[in-house]
Amino acid sequence: MRHLAGRGVQDQRVLTAMRWAPREWFLPPHLAGDAYTDGPLPIGSGQTISQPYVVALMTERLQPGRTDRILEIGTGSGYQTAILAYLASGGTVFTVERLPDLLVEAEERFRRLGLTNIVTRLGDGAAGWSDEAPFDGIIVAAAAPRVPEPLTKQPARVFRGILMLGAHVSSQGGVPSAPARGAALQADVIQLFTKTPNQWREPTIAADVIERFHSEVRRHGLEAVVAHDSYLINLASPDPVLRARSIESFRSELTRSRSLGLRAVVSHPGNYIDDRAAGLERNADGYAECLASVPGDLDVWIEGTAGSGTALGARFEELRDLRNALPDQIRTRVGFCLDTAHLHAVGYDLARVEAVWEAFDRVIGFDLLKCLHLNDSRAAAGSRVDRHEWIGEGQIGPEPFRRIMRDSRLAGVVKIIETPKRDDPLRHDRRMLRRLRAYARGNTRALAGV
Repeated sequence: MRHLAGRGVQDQRVLTAMRWAPREWFLPPHLAGDAYTDGPLPIGSGQTISQPYVVALMTERLQPGRTDRILEIGTGSGYQTAILAYLASGGTVFTVERLPDLLVEAEERFRRLGLTNIVTRLGDGAAGWSDEAPFDGIIVAAAAPRVPEPLTKQPARVFRGILMLGAHVSSQGGVPSAPARGAALQADVIQLFTKTPNQWREPTIAADVIERFHSEVRRHGLEAVVAHDSYLINLASPDPVLRARSIESFRSELTRSRSLGLRAVVSHPGNYIDDRAAGLERNADGYAECLASVPGDLDVWIEGTAGSGTALGARFEELRDLRNALPDQIRTRVGFCLDTAHLHAVGYDLARVEAVWEAFDRVIGFDLLKCLHLNDSRAAAGSRVDRHEWIGEGQIGPEPFRRIMRDSRLAGVVKIIETPKRDDPLRHDRRMLRRLRAYARGNTRALAGV
């Protein structure tokens, strides 16, 4: 277990439980020799057993007590279930699995281990287990884009298992180099540029480069990859030449991102320059034209801005109006990204972050929040100035980020840091992600030294 401790797993109860339940017991015999490879391994029916670090992180964050009642969605091999049952020895672990073959094999492992405090159910875990609710904790081990709504009504605390946390990483050397940089940060998700963001040149990505990129994403087990569009694009501009160039650039961005299989393109609304209403209409028309010309599953996530100058999209109402101006068939592909530093700059009170989410839900709808950029700020609240700072060390402070990382409603939301990289990008990004993971575990001491 030394490698887990070296990666930040500090809870001795969790480490003891993982020693007690050797991972090789939950694998097909021919894979036993690979049991402590830090990667997912096949267990049949197209499913995998999670890597030890992920299981440890999930368990450490859930903090199961000895007499807790815990619901697990996605039994799989039973590895996570057994560790939870060991820690909640005086309580009960309720576990739901939709694949009968996996559940039968897991039940046999529980029997051999002498675990009598596990109750199993075959079925779809999305509805939870309402007749046994409430639970002291719920852990969603099965793949899901977000915590299903019924589960949020059944627990004292919910943990999806994967934090959907990562960073904007460099694609220097080509986009296939980016996933490895994410893996070096132990990221679940990454954001990247598909081209040099301050140039108009629009490269075409060769087929072999696309295949290498797909292979690297799979190899490093990334949950999602998103692109950020060019700094030069201004779809709201009244200048016909600049706007035409912006439309062509954004269309090219969508085309590259679709070929790479990305989840979405994060896009700043433009600067209207002349008239706000006219600029919003131009911006919406530009989004509609580009999305119509690049069909498929790729989404656009409009990022709320800091509101400097004539920038659109600072207030929730304007973001709503921009999306509502799109044709119905296009609107379904558009969600939103909020940046904590931008919210702070606009004047949203992140000291009352739950009230900010309530306002977003009231004006737009919480299900349209797809991404968060997690950045502290060097600027004053309401200043309309965008100056990023390390998490917990700026004007926003640590508490809003603790609440964000512990909020079950945000479990499936992509979370990207864009904090200063300064003299050592790898070291500083690791520090910030380690700090946010500590917040997620409920560590109130994770301050500037982390």
